Formats: sequence, structure tokens, C-alpha cells
Amino acid sequence: MLAPKHNKGSGSDRPKRLLLAKEPGCIAELSYWYGASVTRPMLGVRCRKIPSERLIVRALDEAATLGIRTVFTEAIPEWMASPFIGAGFSLVDTLVLMSHPTGIFTSVPRPPSPPASIRIVRAGPNRFRELAEIDARAFSEFWNLSAVGLEEAERATPTATTFVAEVINGDGFDSSDTHPAVGYSIVGTDRRVAYLQRLAVDPRFARRGIGAALACAAIRRARRSFASVLWVNTPVGNEAAIRLYESLGFQRARWPLVVLKRDLLED
Repeated sequence: MLAPKHNKGSGSDRPKRLLLAKEPGCIAELSYWYGASVTRPMLGVRCRKIPSERLIVRALDEAATLGIRTVFTEAIPEWMASPFIGAGFSLVDTLVLMSHPTGIFTSVPRPPSPPASIRIVRAGPNRFRELAEIDARAFSEFWNLSAVGLEEAERATPTATTFVAEVINGDGFDSSDTHPAVGYSIVGTDRRVAYLQRLAVDPRFARRGIGAALACAAIRRARRSFASVLWVNTPVGNEAAIRLYESLGFQRARWPLVVLKRDLLED
């Protein structure tokens, strides 16, 4: 979500990032958000400067030739939105951007202990289908991710780890369930920067310290990866998540992130 995309080798037939337009110091690419019920085309820019409006228009023209009817931006800094607005984009949502220092001389917060029936373990892609069900319950339709989307989130950085909070002795689950997941987090690292790509807790298990435990697992992982900072973002309306991150020592950045939308073709 927040991290720059890092293309790893994969046998998948899913669309890869497609170059739409470029100018000196800046490229515009097409990628996709894999939600539970819809796949959204996204326009992303990789720039050493604010992109020009002309670059955005050229990228939109190229996207239209591909038959794309509506395109969204990736989450971009608010100060970068001007050329997109000039090219006809409108605001969809605003995100709070937060950071936590993870250098070797910083301390890792001690979260409230989760219930004794919950443990935090590392997990692989074989559990993404199960985790996507939690994601669908934890996030709105616009923001939720499918199992494919979770795989893409983990693949967004050169290295990544998925942590799962799972039940080990009942706690309201049928005895036939085998260590069902009740929450998860994905943390990725690119050089000295880490990204908390995703954190979700089943709403039925909210306010039990599970989210804090998953966030702290991500902080510790970022520190062990020698990252100096861990970034996370969340919609401005997600007050519970903002309070959680602030309680763990995350600080708000001076600027928010925004997601924008542009219709290209009429029905």
C-alpha cells in the first residue's frame, strides 16, 4: 500500500506494472488493487519531483486506450496531488501517515498482553485465503483485500514477513477449528525503510490487545531488519487504529496521503 512496488519473480498470470508515460525524472505506471469483490486499476508515479500535469494526462490517455473506464491513484502525498487535480481527478479518501523509529537505540513498546488463548506466529501465503476473510470483516469494501491482494502486499518490498494471531485453545471457536486466525499483520522492508503494509483484527476479537501485539511484532521485525523507521497509513476515519498506533509511539507526519479518482470512459 504505502511501500514502493518491488517486482519479484512470479509465475502468476496477473497483470504486472505497466509503463504508461514518462518524463525526465518521473514515470507513470498502471497497477491494480485486488479487492475481495473488485479489481481497481491504479495510477502510480515514481518521481524525484512533483510530476507534471502533462505526464498525468498522457498516462490517462494511454490507460483509456487499454479500455480502462475508471482509474484511482495509489496513496500519494497531499502535496503531490496538484497535477492530478489539474488532470481531472477528484478526492476519494484521505489517509493519516505515521512513523515509528526502529533504530537499534530505540525501544520497542510493550503492548498489553493478548489473551492467553492467542499466540502470534509467522505465516506464509498458504494462509492468505483465511486472512482475506478477516480482512473483509475488518475493512470496508473499498479498502479490503483478497488473498491475491495480500500476496501483492507481501511482494511489494524486497523482504516481508506476515504475522498471524491465532487461537490455540478455543475462545469461542468450534472445537473442530484448527488454530483459526483472528488477526494478522504484514511488514516489509526496502533497504533501511520498513512498511506496516497491513494490519487487521477480526472485529469479533477487537479490544483484546491483539492489534497492539501484531503491531509490536512488526516493529520488532523492522528493527531486526536494520530499518531506521517503520511507516504506516490508515484512513482518517479509522480512529481506533490511529489511537492504537499513537499509543505505541507512532507519530503523525506533517502531510496526509490522499487517494484520487478519475473517470475515463462513459458507459
